[in-house]
Amino acid sequence: MAASDELQDRVCALLRLPSVPAQGRDRLTGVAMQLFYRHGINAVGLDWILAEAGVSKTTFYKHFKSKDELVVATLQARDAWEMGAWREAVRALVGDAPERQLLGLIDVLDILFNDPAFLGCQFISAAAEFPNPDDAVHR
Repeated sequence: MAASDELQDRVCALLRLPSVPAQGRDRLTGVAMQLFYRHGINAVGLDWILAEAGVSKTTFYKHFKSKDELVVATLQARDAWEMGAWREAVRALVGDAPERQLLGLIDVLDILFNDPAFLGCQFISAAAEFPNPDDAVHR
């Protein structure tokens, strides 16, 4: 395997969606994150999320008031995870030298955008699905 292929595999592994936790609020958020990314927020109903997570509506409502609240929590979790994944991928590519990190970020973007598993930016997709700037999901 060429060095560039190894690097691409490392970067793509770092940027994959995190594993879904086994239980609780984080399980619902993790399952929803994966479903929303693959299918879009509006295409995924609450029943689908509950079936994939293996939880009841009672359990869901113990953690969230509504699907919109779950969507906001999912986007917040995605943001926190993604920021760490980006930093780690850039460091894996170019190390800690600040002058190299900007170019490293561009290289990571190039690898990611050309990966067949890349389905676009979840934040842009969410903003497009919830175009009202006053909507909590859009914000």
